[in-house]
Amino acid sequence: MKRNAARQSDAEYWGRLRRDRRSNAAAILAAVAALFGTLGVITALVDAPHHAPRAGLLSWLLMLPMAWWVGDLTRFTARAVRLWTSAMLLSVGGAGFGLALALMRGDALPVPLANLGLAGPAAVASLVLRRESLVEREGPAR
Repeated sequence: MKRNAARQSDAEYWGRLRRDRRSNAAAILAAVAALFGTLGVITALVDAPHHAPRAGLLSWLLMLPMAWWVGDLTRFTARAVRLWTSAMLLSVGGAGFGLALALMRGDALPVPLANLGLAGPAAVASLVLRRESLVEREGPAR
């Protein structure tokens, strides 16, 4: 009997979480930041001419952790919500790493600058929106 009540309250909470605009907007912005941070690392590591034969496989392997985390974040799992701030720091750091490596190699800067210019504000906006969201007030999906 108690288990049924817990399942019903979980379903109600999940429904409210799914309708909470701030939580969803924060998660979308976090996904954007994670994508551009990962692209910053990929462009830094894969765009070299000697990596051409393995570039596709390496790109996909570098994308897997980001895709896994974003998938968990869209379900607001406890682990993904706990890692949210760390993931945003890694995203900005990854985009910054891509820009720093491009500067050191003398590569063209528009793509690394765009990665950092999109990852940074998206990460900050995500964390700001998360502050007043339901996921922050009541915790992740149970």
